[in-house]
Amino acid sequence: LSSFLVTASSLFTALTSSAGSLVQGRLGQNITMPCQYSVEKHGTTSVCWGKGPCPVFRCSGEIVWIDEQQKIYGQSSKYHLLGNVSQGDISLTIVNVKDEDAGAYCCRVEIPGLFNDLKTDVKLVLQKGEQNTSILDISAHFICPMYLN
Repeated sequence: LSSFLVTASSLFTALTSSAGSLVQGRLGQNITMPCQYSVEKHGTTSVCWGKGPCPVFRCSGEIVWIDEQQKIYGQSSKYHLLGNVSQGDISLTIVNVKDEDAGAYCCRVEIPGLFNDLKTDVKLVLQKGEQNTSILDISAHFICPMYLN
């Protein structure tokens, strides 16, 4: 029974894992956190950005979200989607970042079916002073059998 639980737990973790990026920037900068998906492959779909790591479903602490008709909700003077959303660039830009903006973020692209969502965990690390933003890919996208076609 314990080996079944370990196997089931490992499978659940594999199915709900996500890609990740580390974004580094300076206080006061505008920071863009990357997130893209293939509109050609998946069509237009719901997307959300949330503060905190990606949970099993939806986004926690939703900041910005897009519905299936590509209507964008939650944009403000602080949060923007400046990429070409219709082409799958759903990167989030935070204007004039402050200390409280540092931490984990989640970009979730909702794909129909159980555990098919594309998730990107982004960690924002801020430093004082002037320097360019950098992005470091810290893990590979998970592979789900449905994406092998």
